[in-house]
Amino acid sequence: MSRPLRIVLVLALVLASILFGVRGLRRQQHARQVIRECMAATDTLEKSPPGFARGDEFIRRIKAIDTRGAPNDLVAALHEHIDLLERSFAALREGKDHEQLDKQVAAAKERFAANVRKYW
Repeated sequence: MSRPLRIVLVLALVLASILFGVRGLRRQQHARQVIRECMAATDTLEKSPPGFARGDEFIRRIKAIDTRGAPNDLVAALHEHIDLLERSFAALREGKDHEQLDKQVAAAKERFAANVRKYW
């Protein structure tokens, strides 16, 4: 292999490494932004008076979070948590048994928390 070809290959490898590193950093930044917005929504929830409006506002805020660029596993865990929260809240409103759904919400919340720890 000629010297110029080796130099080009090494430079291509270095450039690819840098690009993948930057991509990883951007994903980490997006993940942290999603996490910060979830924390802000949770903080607001904890300061709100009890009632359905409190739950509605929390769900509205976490659904509005822009997850573009965030890692897929974090986004999937967040969407699972949101879906189960909505279903549990709807059951509560309708006077249906929501105990099983609440257990699923707790499990989904833990899966989301595991992803938060991974990216924070």
